[in-house]
Amino acid sequence: LAQSYRETKQLEKAEEKVLKAKQRAPENLEILYNEAIIYEAQGRLEDAIRVLSGAVSIHASSEPHSSAST
Repeated sequence: LAQSYRETKQLEKAEEKVLKAKQRAPENLEILYNEAIIYEAQGRLEDAIRVLSGAVSIHASSEPHSSAST
């Protein structure tokens, strides 16, 4: 729903929906990406950067670390 609201320029409703989704799945990359895109559309670039930086941190810490042997 958030994406639909964003596409129709109903950014407040989009933000409301994406934040509800984030409560249910706080580490979901698609939700975090949509949150950042909404903030960008609102001109809130610092918030968008914060969300994306957090998403990268979450993803990086959840990836299995492989030790490369030479």
